[in-house]
Amino acid sequence: ELAERAYESENHEQALELSSQSWALSKEIEDQEIEARASIIIVQVIFLFADSTEKYQQVLVTAQQTVALAQEIGNLKIGAQALSVMALAVNKLAASTDEYRQVFALAQRSLFLARESEDKETETIALILMAQSAMRTAESKEDYEQIIQYANEALGISNELESSKYLAAALSVLAKAHNKIENYVQVLDYAQQGLRLLQELNDKTVEIELLFLIVFANQKIASSTEAYQRTLQWAQQGLLLSQELQNQEFEAGFL
Repeated sequence: ELAERAYESENHEQALELSSQSWALSKEIEDQEIEARASIIIVQVIFLFADSTEKYQQVLVTAQQTVALAQEIGNLKIGAQALSVMALAVNKLAASTDEYRQVFALAQRSLFLARESEDKETETIALILMAQSAMRTAESKEDYEQIIQYANEALGISNELESSKYLAAALSVLAKAHNKIENYVQVLDYAQQGLRLLQELNDKTVEIELLFLIVFANQKIASSTEAYQRTLQWAQQGLLLSQELQNQEFEAGFL
């Protein structure tokens, strides 16, 4: 319980230390429920600290073991959480269409268990991962409309949870998916909402992506001098941010 509280309060180092102690004790007393509760915190924290292929692969192994343990004891919530961590880790490593389809499949399994166990946060993560990974494999308007459905579901739950992080992620996917099917009014709406949240969260990597979408969409639908001036302002903001991040691809796009 102390480890869970530490994790929820984002004291991750303490959470890892306490959950590791709990895990060791659970093995001594052969209590699989305690072992599972400790394991899920361990793997969630390891994922947050992971910064290399080797470490993400370690996350995958540990999460897979946690999924198996959760299935053995019938703990749907821990199973859902462990599957979502697996999906997140594969997403970090993914470089091909097949791997993004694997992310989608893991997230879909997590979604099913999250709904069965009424775990709203894990349900949101799963829906966002499904939408993000599907963006990598989409080929038709119908594919993008399905992605919009996932992201809208995630948006609704994120509002319930009052989570800026998940709201921003869902809004970002909505902006990108609508851009693919040329719904530029919706692109502007979702991108501007997402941008405000990302600035609060200080997530400059996604912020620059949404600024680019805003400029692109504005160029498509601008019909007045004022609208063109606003487009220029967004572009200047994006140019400064791309230079700050030393992102030459976006810098060239804003120029």
